[in-house]
Amino acid sequence: MAQPTPIPFPKSEGQSPVFTPLGQDIEVEFAERFTALQGKFAFCFDEKDLVHQFNQLALAQGWKSIYCIDDQLTQALRGASVS
Repeated sequence: MAQPTPIPFPKSEGQSPVFTPLGQDIEVEFAERFTALQGKFAFCFDEKDLVHQFNQLALAQGWKSIYCIDDQLTQALRGASVS
């Protein structure tokens, strides 16, 4: 006859939510936490804004050429001064 193993911490089981609700949009939460960890983040409103911001980044970093395996992204960035 099988006997179930008792729960090691019965008072901790199911008493509080696993995830805390966010106080703002998930995108904003991610950006704030990412930059707090010294990450660089740029929010783009649309494809045109993406190309503009990427072009500015490439110029600031002195990038002459970029390798990208994503065909859609490559097509979007063709207008940038970096190829």
